[in-house]
Amino acid sequence: MAEREPHAFRVPGVSAALLERPIDYLLAEHERHRALCLFLKETARSGHIDRESATNAARFLETDLKRHFDDERLLFYPALVQRSNRDTEFVLAIRNVERVHAGTEGLIDHLIDLLEGMADSETGILPDALQEIFDEYAAQELRVLAYENSVIMSIAGVRLRRGDLAKIGEGLKARRQG
Repeated sequence: MAEREPHAFRVPGVSAALLERPIDYLLAEHERHRALCLFLKETARSGHIDRESATNAARFLETDLKRHFDDERLLFYPALVQRSNRDTEFVLAIRNVERVHAGTEGLIDHLIDLLEGMADSETGILPDALQEIFDEYAAQELRVLAYENSVIMSIAGVRLRRGDLAKIGEGLKARRQG
């Protein structure tokens, strides 16, 4: 049996208890996405990825990240927009983040394919073009995450009411049960 690479990437877990605190849960999901981006940047620098890490990264993108984007789009942002309807600039900022997420969907699918291909690779050596894709994707997503965490989540903590948060939390739980 082959030994696992000592530096294999594993996506950090998130406690289900955080579903009771939706903003904290979404921030934890952001931290997981950030961990993936930092891994992709390091992978781009090193020019190498092991099979297990490629598989773990592809799985995270395919399942967790896509679900997270849907959580924001279907549950979180609508509630926040409703509470911010008089703040046109902030609503436009939310819509811009949504557009960035939607714009990266094709790239995420491409990254999944590339990572799955690397999981099947005998060498784990990344071609230069793939290193560039990993690095550019990670840099863009890290900027978006920084903005979401510093601006959107901070304002959400002030504007969303207890009932809004309970409804978002119930939606998050329901999406994970189905």
